[in-house]
Amino acid sequence: MKDILKIFAGLGLFGMAAVGCLVIVLCGGCIAIALLAGAGEEAATKDAIASNGGFGSEDKPIPLQTWAKFDDGDVRATQINENADQAVQRMNTFNSTPPAGSRYILVYFEVNCKKKTCNESELDLRLMDDKGEAWGEPFSTVLDPDLGSAVEGAIMEGWQAFFFPSDREIKTIKVEWLSETLYLTPPIAN
Repeated sequence: MKDILKIFAGLGLFGMAAVGCLVIVLCGGCIAIALLAGAGEEAATKDAIASNGGFGSEDKPIPLQTWAKFDDGDVRATQINENADQAVQRMNTFNSTPPAGSRYILVYFEVNCKKKTCNESELDLRLMDDKGEAWGEPFSTVLDPDLGSAVEGAIMEGWQAFFFPSDREIKTIKVEWLSETLYLTPPIAN
């Protein structure tokens, strides 16, 4: 720590001002990059909603059982199990019980790849509740070993588990594929 203080003391007033300016320029650059990235994501999402006939916003989600069209592929949710605690435990005995006040929900997704290769890690899947909060997947409980990656023209499919509050209702499913975000109508529980 003393060595660091000696370095700053050796810089003098001019050196300290130069370091301060450099820090300000770097922070400003980071903010500008973040703003540009956010604007790009917003434009990509607007384009994706337009490609889906005006559907895909939180207020007007993609209709039930309809493919959500992204630049790199299509996604749809076809089945749901809203009380999946026992099913998740049967899939893998290492799966933990859900936290107090929550439950497991399983959603079956199909992903149609339209580029050279697609990877499940490009997707961010969230259940949106009736209060506007997003709930993510605690882990992947895929039943189909092929879900994970696919080549152009192939379909990845499998179950995804979510922790979800017991006292809330599912409003939509939020799917982010890289810079595009679309909302889907959740399947009807059996």
